[in-house]
Amino acid sequence: MKIRYNNTRWDLIRSQWLMMCCNRALCYFFAAFGVFILWSSYTSTAIQDKSAAWRLIYSVTVLFGMVVVGFIAGMFLSVLSVILSKGKGVIGEHQLEITEQGLKESTIFNCSISTWDGMIGLKETGSFILLFVTENYAYLIPKNRPLSEGDLSVFVEQFRQNMKQANKSVDATSSPPTHLS
Repeated sequence: MKIRYNNTRWDLIRSQWLMMCCNRALCYFFAAFGVFILWSSYTSTAIQDKSAAWRLIYSVTVLFGMVVVGFIAGMFLSVLSVILSKGKGVIGEHQLEITEQGLKESTIFNCSISTWDGMIGLKETGSFILLFVTENYAYLIPKNRPLSEGDLSVFVEQFRQNMKQANKSVDATSSPPTHLS
């Protein structure tokens, strides 16, 4: 079973933001940073003589301002990195093929295979299907454009079946995954 699809620069920008929102470590960092900003602005000596309600409004406004500035800076850097990169092997046509050994990905620049035992899983969003090879690396399949070849729903179902089968085999044996020759 194989599919062929195209990724664009816009897909990369959208997926970067999606991945940042899904990154637990980054979410925990921003939550802790948000608490720090709220506390430091609430207890600031510059507004110490104001009422508690006024200090709370001030603190939330400062936090909101920091979030807006951070969002704009992050978006600028994200767009800049995608625009300036050549995108070899990321932008353009991709072919994913489900084999007995694993998931084979091919572009005009490279070819790789990820074993089923090493694959992490699948995440489906409104715009993308992400096939995770590692926690921070995924094959990005846009759902809003037709495929060049293959049926996405059949491919996803086959992928899920192979993942279930691989998870059973990993649980049944304590040996490390076999490497491809």
